Amino acid sequence: AASTPAPAAAAPSMVPRTATAARLELVWDGLEPDRRYARYRGDEAAQAYIEPDGMLPFAVLPFDSWRSWHRCKTAAFTDTQRGVTAGVFAADAAQWQDGEYALWRSSDTLALRFRFQVPTASSASQAEAFPPALQSGAPARSGATGDAGAGGWIGATGDMGEAIPRLSWIYPLASGSRSTIVALYAEADEPRASGAAPGGQRADFESRIDELYLWHAYLPLDKVKDWVLAWDEPREAYPRLFDPGALPEPTHWWYFTRHGRPQPSDIDAMLDELSYSFNRPVDSAPVSSREFASWLPMLDLAAADMTPEQFRRAQAASAMMAYMREDENLMPTRTMLAGHPNFLADIKAVPGYMAALFPNHPHAARWIADVEQSFALNLKYHTRPSVEAWGAEGGRWTENLGCYVWAALVPLVRTAWVLRRAHGADVLLHPNLRALGRYLLGTLSAPLSGGRSYPPQGAHSGVHDDPQHPPYVLRVLGELLLRYDPLLGEQLLSVCPVDSKGFESSGGDVWRQMLSGPQRDNTGTPPQLRSRKFTGYGYVLRGAANTPSELSVYLQQIDEGPNYRWGRASDGGNGNIYYYAEGKRYSYNRPEDVGDDNMGTGEGSTSFGVLCGHEYRGIGRNELTVPLQTLGCAQYAKLLAGPQGGRGYRSRSVILSGNDYIVIYDEVADMRVKGRFSWFNHKDDPMPGIYQIKPGAPAAAVVPAAPIDHAPMLPGTYRGRGSNGYPDGSRGVYYDGQGDFLTIVTHRERWQPQVIDVRRTSYGAIVELGSRIDHVFRDASPIRHADRDGLCFDGRAGIVRMYGQSRFEAALLEGTRIGAGGVIAELLPARLDSAGDWSAEGDAAAQSGAVSPDDSVQAAVSETSWGGERHAAGIELSSNRAVRAASTKASLNQAVYAAGTKTAPGGFAFECAGGRLHGRSSSPSPLRVRLTLPPLLRDESYRLVADGADVPFERRSEPEGAVVFELPAGDCRWAWTDSAATPAATSFAGSESASGAVRLHWAEAAGASGYAVALSRDGGRSWQPAWEGGGCSCELSGLADGVKLHARVRAVHGDAAGEWSAPYPVCPTADAPPAPEGLRLARTDRGIRASWGEVLGAGRYRLYRSVDGTDGETLVYEGTARAYEDNDAAAPAPVCRYRISACNGNGEGPSSAARNTERGGAIDWDPRPGEGFRRYIRSHEYGFDGFDYWANAALGALLPYPR
Repeated sequence: AASTPAPAAAAPSMVPRTATAARLELVWDGLEPDRRYARYRGDEAAQAYIEPDGMLPFAVLPFDSWRSWHRCKTAAFTDTQRGVTAGVFAADAAQWQDGEYALWRSSDTLALRFRFQVPTASSASQAEAFPPALQSGAPARSGATGDAGAGGWIGATGDMGEAIPRLSWIYPLASGSRSTIVALYAEADEPRASGAAPGGQRADFESRIDELYLWHAYLPLDKVKDWVLAWDEPREAYPRLFDPGALPEPTHWWYFTRHGRPQPSDIDAMLDELSYSFNRPVDSAPVSSREFASWLPMLDLAAADMTPEQFRRAQAASAMMAYMREDENLMPTRTMLAGHPNFLADIKAVPGYMAALFPNHPHAARWIADVEQSFALNLKYHTRPSVEAWGAEGGRWTENLGCYVWAALVPLVRTAWVLRRAHGADVLLHPNLRALGRYLLGTLSAPLSGGRSYPPQGAHSGVHDDPQHPPYVLRVLGELLLRYDPLLGEQLLSVCPVDSKGFESSGGDVWRQMLSGPQRDNTGTPPQLRSRKFTGYGYVLRGAANTPSELSVYLQQIDEGPNYRWGRASDGGNGNIYYYAEGKRYSYNRPEDVGDDNMGTGEGSTSFGVLCGHEYRGIGRNELTVPLQTLGCAQYAKLLAGPQGGRGYRSRSVILSGNDYIVIYDEVADMRVKGRFSWFNHKDDPMPGIYQIKPGAPAAAVVPAAPIDHAPMLPGTYRGRGSNGYPDGSRGVYYDGQGDFLTIVTHRERWQPQVIDVRRTSYGAIVELGSRIDHVFRDASPIRHADRDGLCFDGRAGIVRMYGQSRFEAALLEGTRIGAGGVIAELLPARLDSAGDWSAEGDAAAQSGAVSPDDSVQAAVSETSWGGERHAAGIELSSNRAVRAASTKASLNQAVYAAGTKTAPGGFAFECAGGRLHGRSSSPSPLRVRLTLPPLLRDESYRLVADGADVPFERRSEPEGAVVFELPAGDCRWAWTDSAATPAATSFAGSESASGAVRLHWAEAAGASGYAVALSRDGGRSWQPAWEGGGCSCELSGLADGVKLHARVRAVHGDAAGEWSAPYPVCPTADAPPAPEGLRLARTDRGIRASWGEVLGAGRYRLYRSVDGTDGETLVYEGTARAYEDNDAAAPAPVCRYRISACNGNGEGPSSAARNTERGGAIDWDPRPGEGFRRYIRSHEYGFDGFDYWANAALGALLPYPR
């Protein structure tokens, strides 16, 4: 019956309102429920936690992630007086189609809601009472009425004449489709009414409605009748996947440990009693699905010894599990993408496992297609993209680095491995897998004694192994990439040795057989790690990278959505710092200090917070809009406070000085803002030297105590989950003070060059290291400094490092002017032209150097806000909405650059030693520089070279000895020289292998007159010259087939030589190359686009097309590219099939398996092909005490990242 709109809620609601939306509202007459049930909520009073407008705190929809108390698949309402239950459940999830392709959980658009209404005389009812057959003989409630009157119906009343609320079910009306099933049954059918199951065992269902859901939605006969549970599969073909002779002793399976290979009796025990999934299908779930990682190898190894009946039974049970996890009702992927990402990987691994175990199953190919599509969607929506506008790289996985990215990667990689082994399928090779691999490579720390490790970021980090070195699944991923992105694959092999531990596994792990293939002895190719900035993650700064003295520092800040388990402290560890140097770590937090425990900002981690009321609050989540500056002697990273960060906290920045120390600056809004700087490390690791320069706060030693929602405990006694680091594995120090904090942290108190002294100055600090003196310029306010020794600085952040009188380095990180040793560098402003673009010329005053940045304008702009949020000047726009607000030239000019001039937001550095002047620049836009030179460097023979190419410059008479020039955007190396210029760096573009030889190709380098190639036969530890000459290719011969070497190349010009490239693997061979992997098809407006992976040593690729219904195939492309658009295959056209092959000096190798353009097939895997990464910001971490369901329910998605 139609109903008037519900009144507006007087308090926040856990369910979306439908006050203005069209809907169907079913009002129950004659049912007066006093109990209700919903999955995960259990049995409750019917009106428990009712909201002021009568709405109940849950809704019914097809999917929400596990343990959601507010979005359920089933609901039931019981009238105990009448003995009647009315229930409803979401039926076929595939029929819930709202067109939104929701992420993580079903959209609320079509969700079924519930409300109790107090009837009035003006209410209308046409409902009838329940027939007696459903009332189980229960008498009507005394005094109840429900008669229709002339003006409608008079509501039911109780014994005292009070109005009895009526239950209504609200079905929103929207474009799309929805499927529900309504059930009416006697209360006596409820398990809680009938008691325990026969035999005294616990009932399988909490409510009859869950049982009905199982048999009428999840496993209805009309669906199950089409499942193939019996088929021919030869037992003698087993084992197919695992080697019984290579089992570890003993082997740990999911439910037991065994010596020797599994026996048929073990399989029977799993089926009959041990397996949760086989015996409780109604509770099918991701975590319990992990048991199939044991079931697969157990059955593979035991099948040959089983009786036909035992094997038939195991076949049927296995196929049933595959069908159930392919089904949309468990974790949908066709109408929405279910989450969590690692949970989806657990679920979809099962049909992949069964397709590998039973390759002759009639639906094995369908299962493989489902797995591939699900994995691709997971990678599409849970891998953050690169944001070129911010200089940020992509690849960060939604889930935390310390645990859950590995929880996802393990089932993904295992499934890909078995399917490749059984079917030759490459289900995991999606472009975002490459980005994910680079992220996992780029976030490795400087080496510790056991190799590189990952920082403990997020829940459960280091629970099993501390430090957390790369688990061996990363090595298997590297192997899977060798015919898709071979260089990345080789680099992953290098950082993850074959003896690496497993994730959440130790000895007895049968899956270590994945490491027993032909790549077991491949030590990989050493990566050349560098400082990186990853979208939604933060900065990784490296000093002396790839050397024994390497230092790595992490400055963490995640952005809004999607995110999972990055920690409760500081809303996901924002502002945390991790420090590794000289083989040791100097900061640490226990697994749940920035994880699931309700710890405050800095209570167990290295962070900073401002006091807001009763708690310290950190910098919060925000976008990484400030460029990373890498200037050689110094690097600079800066975080801006997010909207949810502590009020009064503005920014946190880190200057890395070489590989010696870091300068941390925490900027607050006022001198009276109370702040706390905290630093923690493992009790068995050394604390760094910490120099609290400003405000000069004293140190207070601290041991972490219990979380705020735990009973009070003495520090060092809280055991948490009983994992590594508990109860007293962490030690820390607090510094409490007011105003901005300037802090210097170093490991050089024990390592040479040793820090001798650190002292405060008016402009920042002086640091003495041996014979070197560093002047650190850092303040939130503009610094104006000049002294008699030629040291000068205008700006907010910079450093000058002086090595006596003969050598000095200077880096201008945030400012306009820096000088030392007679060299002064100034960044000149540019002027916007009439079109709103940067002009190549500034005004006359700028040309003469008389104009400096207007700090008052910058200060005013820094407090400009859009939507009530803070934003900083220039490129430091601190929110997604701000970037959108400034997306047009007009708004950009008006909101940010109102004064018309602006200094380019970049950094500039120089080094002068032995009469040579050179340096680096880093800027997102071209950088105009005025360089004032000492007399010895003013000769007319000098010229300016940038990245190997001559740069125009203008000599100036004012000031004397000045030159003005413009450097290109990006990272640049420049030199002021009167001799041969150092050419730019180059890198390999590819290779082509032949018998006893290899041809190498590289990119042309500016300023090069020739090139030199060197070879290594020991993995890059030593090098020998191999070739010199002109051109961008060479052929090396006389090499042994099948022996991998490494090559590197550099450009030369006279006596000058550029940097060596990163090592590149080469392997002469007498064989034709294998087929490339990762062939994928996509529809375009003009035809079909094919893309594929790279094969090391392949000089070219051949793409073939065949058309169904015709004979033969056509070579449509041959060349070096790895993508091609076939415009001759435009729709509508018959189904086309494509294959790809590779060629080297020995000829053409075999082609890949064909991919086709059949409608609805793998080519159409993406439900929203025009959509990129979606910034979905609602959290699904429901289990925490204190979780704000009301605020979370109102969240949706942000606009996409800027392109």
